[in-house]
Amino acid sequence: MTSDLMKAADELKNLVQEQFEDGCDICQGDCSSANPPMTSCPMQRRHDALTTYRKARESAGEVKVKPLVWYETDAGYKFQDYIGVYEVYLNTEGSWTFDSGESVSSHASKEAAMGEGITEHRRRIRSALVQEEEG
Repeated sequence: MTSDLMKAADELKNLVQEQFEDGCDICQGDCSSANPPMTSCPMQRRHDALTTYRKARESAGEVKVKPLVWYETDAGYKFQDYIGVYEVYLNTEGSWTFDSGESVSSHASKEAAMGEGITEHRRRIRSALVQEEEG
């Protein structure tokens, strides 16, 4: 079903793109000279429709992942779920360490280390997902 909808949207996008490339059939590209004056530009509507389509197409199939909620511990910060345990702590060199149990990295700030945790968490979740087969 989703595949059929995407194909239909792609076909509609192609039609709008052709109209856009052919130029405006009312004002030939100069809305101010149209007679009678235009209150709404069909080219702008086509452009907006193509922009909306492209944004939707780029995000199609993207999985939204819940944000990590860190809690403070005696050693630093921690997040734990069914995928794993993530820890962020200030190390002896004065930088922040991110430790996922699989990888350890050093960062200039707590926020950067936590950002690494978010990236790693999303990567792990997405690696377990399967893309819907085309056609």
